[in-house]
Amino acid sequence: MNTVITIIMIFVIQFSLFSRECIVNSQRYYNNQEYNKSIVSMMTCIDEIVDDADPTEMDYAFFGIGNNHLILGAVDSALKYTLIAYDIEKKYDILSSKTLNQLGNIYIDKGLNHQAIYYIKKAILLNVESGNNNLLQMNYNNLGNAYKSISLVDSAIFYYQKSLVITPKDTPEYDLVMNNLSSLYFNMEQFEKSKKILDDILKSNHSSNPEFDRMLYSTNSILLKGIINKKFNANDSLMLYKYLIYAKSNNEFYFADANYKLAIYSLLNNKAEVGISFLNEANSIYVSIGNIQIAKEKTEVFSKLLKNNSKMNLKYSLNSLNNLLITQYTNSLNSEIETKLEAENYMESLNQQLFKAEISFYLVLSLLFSIVLMIGFIIYRIRTSKKLRQVINGYYSYLNIINNLDDNRLKNNLSKISNYMALDDSFKNKKYFTELVDEVIVDTNKIRKTVRNGIDFQQTKRLNNVNITTTN
Repeated sequence: MNTVITIIMIFVIQFSLFSRECIVNSQRYYNNQEYNKSIVSMMTCIDEIVDDADPTEMDYAFFGIGNNHLILGAVDSALKYTLIAYDIEKKYDILSSKTLNQLGNIYIDKGLNHQAIYYIKKAILLNVESGNNNLLQMNYNNLGNAYKSISLVDSAIFYYQKSLVITPKDTPEYDLVMNNLSSLYFNMEQFEKSKKILDDILKSNHSSNPEFDRMLYSTNSILLKGIINKKFNANDSLMLYKYLIYAKSNNEFYFADANYKLAIYSLLNNKAEVGISFLNEANSIYVSIGNIQIAKEKTEVFSKLLKNNSKMNLKYSLNSLNNLLITQYTNSLNSEIETKLEAENYMESLNQQLFKAEISFYLVLSLLFSIVLMIGFIIYRIRTSKKLRQVINGYYSYLNIINNLDDNRLKNNLSKISNYMALDDSFKNKKYFTELVDEVIVDTNKIRKTVRNGIDFQQTKRLNNVNITTTN
């Protein structure tokens, strides 16, 4: 459960304000601890998220789905979606420290602690490099949990203490690590040391802790006080039963913890059979949710406190729990392989889908570019064709003006001839008349020829310029 709490903190830190409604709703359900609804909300739009191919959004979605599954205890589903998030991060070069940490937590819950240590240490390297102490303190805490599970107590203590150094005091995160350290000393039967740590937690202002955690720390202290003093008072008993009743309808993990504490309480009050009954209930829950290692630790402590082991009519003996651990380890290895294959198949199909989306994007982009070029070309042709028409029309207008000028010149000369003829009837018989007419005709033809040659030259020049521009 401790790993679940740290994962919750990571997910909250990771949250970004995406505009997509399903993501906003998923986060709201998550904050309300409605984890199944959070998953359903995210899954309603996961195909749209993949189609849009925003790497950050895809990473957030798959990580979030995996996180919700982990909190619910569905570790194989949690592993699948977390592996997908990790592959997306590697493909798009997104910082993966949070996902590596989550993989570590998943493998702790699966009992594969060596894999957990591998992933958490990779996360530590990234967070040390980036100076992210918020995630780093969680990494150290989770690494302590992994070493605790394989009974490497010195390493567990070392990393719990490293976590405490960089975790602000009087915070839920600090209290969580302290409780883990206390639990480790409890399993080592160093009860005085364990209680001192809990007393430090209870002295601090831990009102920001969730209610179940406050009850957990308080009842841990009560249990240790009873073990050390070998007796409980009425208030202790009332608090333990209150914890049991409250947890029964709200949280399976805490309900198992409450049963275990009542088992110790009954044992120390000389009610061994009642204690065994509570322990059987606690272990049944631990086994059902896959926390066999915790059941083994609790049973070891209980058996040491029980003076006459012959009275132990346990549903799960230490031998049977060891066998279950071996079976769980084997099953975890098999399910891990199947889950990884499933995740890889999903990623392959996802990559194909993303590739098709990219191809479609580039095709659409090229089509739009072609359309823009075509529109530009058409506009240009329209503009150049107008210019051509303007040149031609100008040429004809110019020609008409010149022709009109020529006609006026001719009329003027003919008018002069008529005047001469009117003055002298014999003038038409004179050589001067013929020469004047010839002069008018020659002069007019020269004007026409010169003007036409000039216009033809200008027209040819303009048309050539238009052709050259159009070709370019």
